[in-house]
Amino acid sequence: LAHSVQPREVWEGALLRFFQRHLLEQGVPLEWTVDVPPGHPHFIPTQLLLLAGALDGNGPRAASLAIAPDQPVDRADAPAVLRALLRIVGLSTEPVIDPALHHQPLSRAETGATLALIGGEADCLSDPPTWGELCTAMRPLL
Repeated sequence: LAHSVQPREVWEGALLRFFQRHLLEQGVPLEWTVDVPPGHPHFIPTQLLLLAGALDGNGPRAASLAIAPDQPVDRADAPAVLRALLRIVGLSTEPVIDPALHHQPLSRAETGATLALIGGEADCLSDPPTWGELCTAMRPLL
């Protein structure tokens, strides 16, 4: 309202993302998590990933809402997490997923390939990367 925008205009696209970002910067959670509260260093990146569908898979994070930022991204969550990363920057491209790694956590190579698609760096990632490392890698892109 401070920008002369009617609420019905903030339905999708850039205005919606601007409004969501504003709320997140004020510490307002828009998605539920049990372990990444407002004030946590990964709060905004985590919320943006969740808004973009990072927990649409059937992995342990989706089932518990515990993000576990210090733990690797589970294989069951990997496709949704990487798709969310791409959606945040406006891409509908499918992420690079190695089917040979189907019993392992998300790999550094897969995450690095997806980050390369959006101009990100994989230097801060271990193998396997944690949720927190993914948040750190995406921070310059936000």
